Amino acid sequence: MPDPLVQKLNSVLKYGNELSLRKRLEWLISAFSDESKEIICGMNTGLFVSKIIDTRNHHTHYPLESNPDKLRYDEFPAFSRRMRVLLHSLFLITLGLPESIVRQVASTID
Repeated sequence: MPDPLVQKLNSVLKYGNELSLRKRLEWLISAFSDESKEIICGMNTGLFVSKIIDTRNHHTHYPLESNPDKLRYDEFPAFSRRMRVLLHSLFLITLGLPESIVRQVASTID
């Protein structure tokens, strides 16, 4: 079995050039104005991204102790909706729609 340090180094070399999920989400959300971010995220953008990352990490690595920063199960539907709004909004911006129209559409997505 390889030394843990060797495993870590191999992982860094293999994935070192890739953006983390946090950086990717922050980059995607940065395409929007503050007004649009509020509609899409429904809260501080940093908190929105952190909740998603902490929840993904918790369910991916599943530590024995619970992570208090992860989403509670009753928060999943609202965050799923917010992620759907983000994806729809990015798609509409990519198609060239003005952000004001995207905001209107985003505020109606259920």
